[in-house]
Amino acid sequence: MKTKINIEGQDREFGFGLGFLGDMLEGLDLGFIELSNKLDNNPFKYIPLAMLYSYNSVNESKITNDTLLKWLENDGSMHSNALKEFREAYVKSMTKNVPVSNSKKKIVKI
Repeated sequence: MKTKINIEGQDREFGFGLGFLGDMLEGLDLGFIELSNKLDNNPFKYIPLAMLYSYNSVNESKITNDTLLKWLENDGSMHSNALKEFREAYVKSMTKNVPVSNSKKKIVKI
């Protein structure tokens, strides 16, 4: 899955595939649950880091964290719509087409 997010008046492409997730987990030396907690507890640090890995996963021209932070600072800093749009796209990529079990299991009391 890919999405375009406007930052500083330019549409920039971000990817949400296995490569992005694997590179991010390995690069940050985190497990998936630990990363999820960090994204919730400190979004101002970890959402831009996730954006960096996502951007670099689909663009031939790689950027640094400093470049991404500059884009976001110039786009409204912590009020940048790009942060919100990225987070929504990330959550959607994690939850879209996830099978839902409608079966009800019988609870057996012992």
